[in-house]
Amino acid sequence: MAVRVKQEVKSEVPTDASALSTPHLDASMFYRRLDRLYSVWKEHKHEATWNQVDSFSVLSGRAQQEESGYRKSAVLQIFLLGFLEFPETLLVFTPATLFVLTSGKKYTMLEAVAHENAMSSIQLRLLKRNKVDHNKANFKLLLEAMEASGPKTGVLRKENPVGELVTTFQSALNHSTLEQVDVTRGLETVLMIKEPQELENIRWAGALSSKVFKLKFMEDMEQIIDDEQIRSHEDISMAIEEVFDTPSKIKVTIDPVDIEPCYPPIVQSGGTYDLRPSAQSNQDPLTYDVIICSLGARYKGYCSNVGRTFFIDPTSSMEKAYELLREAHENVSKSEEDKATYLRVNFFVPGTSLGRDVLPAMANAILKYPNKMFIKELGFRSSDAHNLNNQFRLIKELQKRVKQREQREQEESDLVVQEDLIITRDRRVPRLIDLSARPHLTGRKTHGTLEAHSNGVRFTTNKNQKLDILYANVKHAIFQPCDKELVVLIHFHLKNHIMIGKKKQKDVQFYTEVIEGSQTLDNRRRSIYDPDELDEENRERALREKLNTTFKEFCHKMETVSERHGKPVVFDIPYRELGFMGTPFKEMVLLQPSVHCLVSLTDMPFFIISLDEVEHVHFERVMFSSKNFDVVFVFKNFDVMPIRISAVSMSELERIKEWLDDIDICFTTGTANLNWKSIMSTIKSDNRFYLDTDEDGVPKPAGWEFLKLARNNKSPPLESGFAAE
Repeated sequence: MAVRVKQEVKSEVPTDASALSTPHLDASMFYRRLDRLYSVWKEHKHEATWNQVDSFSVLSGRAQQEESGYRKSAVLQIFLLGFLEFPETLLVFTPATLFVLTSGKKYTMLEAVAHENAMSSIQLRLLKRNKVDHNKANFKLLLEAMEASGPKTGVLRKENPVGELVTTFQSALNHSTLEQVDVTRGLETVLMIKEPQELENIRWAGALSSKVFKLKFMEDMEQIIDDEQIRSHEDISMAIEEVFDTPSKIKVTIDPVDIEPCYPPIVQSGGTYDLRPSAQSNQDPLTYDVIICSLGARYKGYCSNVGRTFFIDPTSSMEKAYELLREAHENVSKSEEDKATYLRVNFFVPGTSLGRDVLPAMANAILKYPNKMFIKELGFRSSDAHNLNNQFRLIKELQKRVKQREQREQEESDLVVQEDLIITRDRRVPRLIDLSARPHLTGRKTHGTLEAHSNGVRFTTNKNQKLDILYANVKHAIFQPCDKELVVLIHFHLKNHIMIGKKKQKDVQFYTEVIEGSQTLDNRRRSIYDPDELDEENRERALREKLNTTFKEFCHKMETVSERHGKPVVFDIPYRELGFMGTPFKEMVLLQPSVHCLVSLTDMPFFIISLDEVEHVHFERVMFSSKNFDVVFVFKNFDVMPIRISAVSMSELERIKEWLDDIDICFTTGTANLNWKSIMSTIKSDNRFYLDTDEDGVPKPAGWEFLKLARNNKSPPLESGFAAE
């Protein structure tokens, strides 16, 4: 896959519209960098890098979709022109003059720069391409200037541009008396020294690479491993590459025109690795062993690259090899001037960027005492490198522990203290065995037993880990049978968060998979060579009935126990026949109403809306020409942002309206997506929202009637602060 600079000036015939959008060249930057190029050339002309050339030419051909974006001709143009590349353009450098042969909009842009030629001692002379004589007159002028400069001229030998301009000029150059030598290394000496603005662009590129790696690849990789998904290397690579088109996905406020990937991200795993930059991500699925990812971001033509190796459950030999490699890197990079090792410890101080790693207490101290004296750096010197390395390791471990403690305290700061579980000392306690839990108590799939005790339930894993859920903390208890589903489950939606692992959770689910269990129902006939498929279906049907009955009995017993102890829990069952497909998050799922909720519980993330908390429902994008629409649930608590379910089939509209009528929830329809953040802000500040007049007695729509008015006017009333997204 080719990677090219995004801004290419290709239009040959300028129009009024295109002229308005033509980018402007920075004349001062152009002449400053041109003078530097000439200074390096003249100073090092007699060195091997320049091969004593008296002139040189840089030729760019016709833009090609599959050509590399790292040609020296393209890089030189970006160096002189900024974030631009001029295809089919010839640059000829002589000792006192730069000749540019180009056409169309490119010629017009350079004319503006030529008017500022007084900034430089090097003359800029523009030539317009002539298709009538195939540039014969232009080539004659250029070759005469090159021959007058001296017998040697420089070219870029390794480049193979294409196009009519390339063919005709190379033919004319080959028929001249000039000796052609390579000046690639000479141009590299000019380009390797960066200006402050170039360094800033590189820093932006590096920051973008880091952001994409952390917020896209690492989060996707962790999600794939946690959910045990099957995704190919190529699929992950393409998902990373899409971020460069919409950087807002990783919360980066940067113009997509300025950025692009340096190369297609390389994702590899499974024991077969190609460490060359030209490697490609293949169709093999990601395996949880050793994962290598390399990616690069390009900002305004300047590149950065990052590559990392991840060990998933590494063996001891792999850990030792990694530690040995890390020590080797440290040994070759440390200073050996006085045979001592140095350790510098930097502190956060006022006037510097704090970043995300600063602890809240330190940030508060810096903000509170900006004019006080702070220690910025401590330096340690030791002749014993091992001792200093050990101290550095201990410091980093202490930082990690403190940070984890701070994060955990922050997570637990708003947790409601729960009473202790009262254990029922009875062998007949209601119990479900061989269950799985979501979210996982540990990093892996969690199996165990669920028991209903006096004031709550306890889930005990096979490794004796315990999770307690009190009846008083259960907001909704839902039992979903395995009819037309792969799992039978019990789901608890809680009033207050509880800690599961290191994260706060408000939804806990216990389930059993039907397909896996069906193979163990009848061990006598359990064989991979069983030809009787009907028998297999009967076993699966019997298992479904058995699981539904077992879970239903447990729910009844749990309801009885909870009611006996004054904390009644009533299980709700979703109505599958009223369900509809929609997209509350990123994937299309089946949303099923129940008596108290609208839920989607089969897959994570779970989706639950309490119907008694919903005040109004608005249908967006309802038009005859549309195949689907969106549903927005507005809550009685206006501080809670409305929830949108996207891409619901238009055939479900009337059925959903009937359901809302049955449960007495009002609704409206509209043709556009609305900016609900702005709408809710306006509603919260309107003390007369539910009245039909404003403060001056002027009639206005009462309550949600304004949404009907917005539909009739084709757009929300702007004077009320409502705007379409």
